[in-house]
Amino acid sequence: MTQDEFEEQIRTYTRLIRDLVEDGYTAEAHGLRDRMWREVLQYYSAEGHICAQLALDLPVLAGPAKAPGSAQRHPADH
Repeated sequence: MTQDEFEEQIRTYTRLIRDLVEDGYTAEAHGLRDRMWREVLQYYSAEGHICAQLALDLPVLAGPAKAPGSAQRHPADH
């Protein structure tokens, strides 16, 4: 994949993510954002960037990050 093709792919991801957020699909947007960043890291890792290689060694997380000890509440619960 060329640099131009990769940049267009990332532009497509960002448009989709913005549309999902605008339509209220934040969980889906979060998942797509994670997928996009993984592809960014894989692309730059293949280019030899050590920071991308190190970041790819991190475990994949199942969901959005939460502060330790915090409970996530739905806005309707307030």
